[in-house]
Amino acid sequence: MRRKIIMTATGLSMGILLTNSVVHVPMLHSSVKTRKIQATSINDLDQSLGTLTRIDNDDVKDGGTVQEDFDSANMNWLSYAAYFHIFARSASLTAHTNGNLAVGVLDGQVDFGTKNHTQSLEEDIHYIQDLDMIAKSSFIDKDDMRSNKVVFGSNLNVDVSGTKMTVNEIDLDHLQSDEIYQDKGNNVYIDFESIFEELSARSVYLIEHDAYDLNEYDLGDRNSRTVNLKDFTPNNRNEIVINLPAHVLNMDTPLTIDGISSKKSGTTVIINVDTEGASEYDMRSPIKIKYDDGTYRSNKETDVFDDNHLIWNFYDSNQPDKLFKNLISMNATFQGSVLAPQATVDVHQNLDGNIVANDVNIVGGETHRWDHQDGSYEIPQIPKPETPKPETPEPETPEPETPEPETPEPETPEPETPEPETPEPETPEPETPEPETPEPETPEPEKPDPDPDPDPDPDPDPDPDPDPDPDVDIEDPNLRPDVDGGSESPFPELVIDGEDEDTSDSAPKIIQGGNDSVTSPATTRVESLVKETASNSGNVSTPNKAITNAASEGFLPKTGVARSGVLGIIGTSLLAIIGAFGYKRKK
Repeated sequence: MRRKIIMTATGLSMGILLTNSVVHVPMLHSSVKTRKIQATSINDLDQSLGTLTRIDNDDVKDGGTVQEDFDSANMNWLSYAAYFHIFARSASLTAHTNGNLAVGVLDGQVDFGTKNHTQSLEEDIHYIQDLDMIAKSSFIDKDDMRSNKVVFGSNLNVDVSGTKMTVNEIDLDHLQSDEIYQDKGNNVYIDFESIFEELSARSVYLIEHDAYDLNEYDLGDRNSRTVNLKDFTPNNRNEIVINLPAHVLNMDTPLTIDGISSKKSGTTVIINVDTEGASEYDMRSPIKIKYDDGTYRSNKETDVFDDNHLIWNFYDSNQPDKLFKNLISMNATFQGSVLAPQATVDVHQNLDGNIVANDVNIVGGETHRWDHQDGSYEIPQIPKPETPKPETPEPETPEPETPEPETPEPETPEPETPEPETPEPETPEPETPEPETPEPETPEPEKPDPDPDPDPDPDPDPDPDPDPDPDVDIEDPNLRPDVDGGSESPFPELVIDGEDEDTSDSAPKIIQGGNDSVTSPATTRVESLVKETASNSGNVSTPNKAITNAASEGFLPKTGVARSGVLGIIGTSLLAIIGAFGYKRKK
């Protein structure tokens, strides 16, 4: 047992010494770092391959595009958003939501979906491009009269192969495999960027329409405020457009919209609400609907949407683009579709209609799907507000023409530049004494020559020991810095180059090795090499600082990166062989 321990320890020591002599710390660090990068790349590659696998998953059907499912969107001011209860770049649901969704990112803490009441809706269509959370009880079970089409974004992990349908490993209890779709390849079901750009242009267009301006005194008694549609004449598109100042909906008393048609072909009513630069617009007026037959509508769940002809368009007259980009807080019951394409809408009370906004948060109350109906006339083509942008650079083009005549002006100082150039050659002239500095220093290395003799001169220094250390004095002020550059390793390589033309044939040139250097086979210490060089060379040059450091620390041969791996393997193999040999001898 003792022999086994000795042999193993010997092999371990030799292997460690050999490995340490060939492996630089920077190289070891680089190796470890490379492994980390490779691991990260493999992880990214795995995710990429997973995404490609999901895209090519034949079990999940391609969702197609929203244009294929709704071909009459050009007949509606809300475009494709008219067919979704919530149409937003992001939505958070923490209260009851009765309706379908088209969202860029969903945080669904509660269930959602359009419930069956009269079987009037044949298909409930949803689009969820990305997902933070979804409740497993979301969606409504299909039956003989109604089904679902749920399209997920391509980055989501959809699995329809088992008995349970899942998305990102979350069960979908109310969906069947034939109701689940997914974006494939570069195809997306809804291009939110494009549609929101269109909705923003329509919102601005509506506030520039010919409209009726109403104020608080036009609405009658404070406790029974009413917008009577019979007082207004529809335009040639069968629309009534009304402008309201901000304070009308800030009040906490009800506002009744009297005269809404209960028929699908009824007059469209658009009410523009100016938020007037508010950082948060507080909607506190309960909205009531009175039909043209005298009956009232209350907040409720429904799958019949023919009687929704009301759009509330929120804008900001204080902004150059007229778009409201801040928060709208719905703090009272509300009816009608909300158009606020650049705003955030927080719902705290019951709301019936479409909610079209940049961000939608269902915080309290209940929200009910009630799609806006508008099929009387085709929506006009609205130019996008990109035309003024190219007009700005046009006047900028003549501006660079002005500096053109200014260019010859700097030509005048050109003759002045050679004037300071004259003293420049004068600067290197005083540099000539640089070689003169080592010349008087040449007798200094001659002093160590008598040192090896048996101390004939003990007077200045009683120490008889001819230590070679004084020959390599690190503190010598005459030492010149290494101008050749060299290895950045803390252990520089010592190599012997070819013969120097300026020295004698017998004087080898000692330089610090680089990538092109040949490794020195010498096994003696640097001090002796420096001495030999000094004695053989007529013109003695002071060794550089890297060599003197190596002399003071001791010489340890190094190899390049290419050979270090081989010697490391040899050291490790030697460790294993000696250890095994010791164990075998013991047995």
